[in-house]
Amino acid sequence: MIIKSYDLDTPSIYVYHSADTDIDEFKEVLWGIEEEGIPYIVKQMKFNNCETLSHEASLKSRLSVGIGINKEKIILTTNKLKKIDHYFV
Repeated sequence: MIIKSYDLDTPSIYVYHSADTDIDEFKEVLWGIEEEGIPYIVKQMKFNNCETLSHEASLKSRLSVGIGINKEKIILTTNKLKKIDHYFV
């Protein structure tokens, strides 16, 4: 019998934040996503550029939606947009 292992990633919004950002500073964003019943994955990244954080998160997400958070702003984008474009800041 052959058993294959698959990486079954649940469709989720990816939320990438910079290392200098405390999760308590943006917990309201996570509460809003949770209230809508959408799964999300939060990951701390080593880079600090919010446009890069949101773009990389959208590329990883099976829903194609990424949120980038740093000390100055929060950006929501999709993988259909260029890195410099975004839906909300």
